[in-house]
Amino acid sequence: MNSAQLRFLSTFVLLLLIVSTGIAQTSTSATRATATISGRITIEGQPAPGVEVILLRNDDWKRMDFGLGIPPLLSATTDSEGRYKLSNVAAGPYVLLTHAPAYVVQTNERRRRNNSGKGLNVAENDNLENIDITMTRGGVVTGKVTDEDGRPVIAESVTIFRLDQQGKRIATDAFEPFGREETDDQGVYRIFGIEAGRYLVAAGSSPEEINTRLGAFYRRTFHPDTTDDSKAKVIEIKPGGENENVDIRIARPTKGYAASGRVIDAETGKPVPGVMIHYGILKETRSSTSASFNLVNWPTNSAGEFRLEGLSPNNYKVGVANLENSDFYSDQVDFEIVSGDVTGLEVKLSRGASISGVAVVEGSRDPAISAALSKIELRVVGSDSKTMGDGLFDITGAINADGTFKISPVRPGKKRIIADTYRATKELSFIRMEQNGVEVKDLDIAAGDQVSGVRLVFGYGTAVIAGRVEIKGGMLPQTAILNVSVDRDGSTPYELKFGKGARVDERKQFVIEGLAQGTYRVRLHAYDTATGESIKVPSTEQTVTIAGNARHEITLVLDLTKKEDDK
Repeated sequence: MNSAQLRFLSTFVLLLLIVSTGIAQTSTSATRATATISGRITIEGQPAPGVEVILLRNDDWKRMDFGLGIPPLLSATTDSEGRYKLSNVAAGPYVLLTHAPAYVVQTNERRRRNNSGKGLNVAENDNLENIDITMTRGGVVTGKVTDEDGRPVIAESVTIFRLDQQGKRIATDAFEPFGREETDDQGVYRIFGIEAGRYLVAAGSSPEEINTRLGAFYRRTFHPDTTDDSKAKVIEIKPGGENENVDIRIARPTKGYAASGRVIDAETGKPVPGVMIHYGILKETRSSTSASFNLVNWPTNSAGEFRLEGLSPNNYKVGVANLENSDFYSDQVDFEIVSGDVTGLEVKLSRGASISGVAVVEGSRDPAISAALSKIELRVVGSDSKTMGDGLFDITGAINADGTFKISPVRPGKKRIIADTYRATKELSFIRMEQNGVEVKDLDIAAGDQVSGVRLVFGYGTAVIAGRVEIKGGMLPQTAILNVSVDRDGSTPYELKFGKGARVDERKQFVIEGLAQGTYRVRLHAYDTATGESIKVPSTEQTVTIAGNARHEITLVLDLTKKEDDK
């Protein structure tokens, strides 16, 4: 991992050491903690003593992203021979991580950012031995960033991009390249803990990113001095190697343009002061709209006016953010920066509709489970993939302690309620929506509607789908990893984002927990860590019907002799 990620994980481990004893107990409350995991950590073939080994549940990165604090986990420190042992492990899917500054794990299982680890699916009473991890010293890239006059460029972003075998940039997490650092007061940067491979190194901002600097900004320039990545010099990183003098002569600053306008009440035409502006760069596809966003840190003035600065040529969308405690919703105004400032933008606030009702749980009368409903986030989205883009500024809602909810303001149109249960408990899942006693998929919302009588039904279940994957008729690339997803029949593409899933481990096993009764599609997906892209494989899926809380064992057969569309 790179040095920026190291700072995050160092803080993470420090907090872990303070509270790990108490946390370990909470992780076993729902499942018997009867398994053990042991193995050896080596660095370049030699024992690695004193290395922190962390066992994290498979989806707990998401928990940290939500700001829910450090998740339940276990840890151990390797002894003088590099050996570790984790006891009292509850059944479930995990990733085994190590914390060793400046070293990288030799594994194909690259996870979010560059956090690599070993996926494990643990059953009750498992005694997993020889779960070994091999590490090597990561490479280093260092150099200096100067402007066209040879002066150091201070506090400028420097980014490295990994290349695949065809010389193309590997796709990474949204808005996050492989590694990023800033130059110091002499224009010098240093990025360490880099996996072996071929990279491009660049300084400055991409036109596709939100610029956080006011006024002029530096256009992204690749080592040594080109804004065209096809002409950039490729840097070869070797294990433990240090690539010095990877200097960048950054392109002349690009003028940042401005967009200005005002926010008004749609009914009265009066200005709306004191509201926060939200703007983003639009990325259009044939099926949907996505955007990266920036929240302006100052409100509209007394005349409702706003001004956005430092904008690069691009397509943008602007609206008003943080309207949770308001009856109004914001227009989303599109504008384009070409070669000059944009003025006269007008963002209107309109009185929105509301949706109210009650949420209930099927399958449990436990008051603690019902209380967990209050941790669920409700989101109103358009009913098809094209109108889901309208949700970029949509409001979210919560469920009250008594099970009631009210979401407002809601834009007019055909809408669907999506429930994100991750903040609550893994045993809860959204089953269906009813209106006046009838199951419905969508709600037709007119301007100013006060829609009531909505009932959101959640299922509680502790059923498990576990199994193994068989591959026949060929081999996947060594850099391939497999994932299994589980979704209810009839789920929309947006709902699939909140579905359950698991990584297939080295034993070709997987386990998915917390399933309520119902019919599910279990599907296999392949992903290549060398390219950062999905691998097209023949369709591999099964339908599983869950009637109780049993453990369902299945086998997914990936037949590589079939065509991609074959079942």
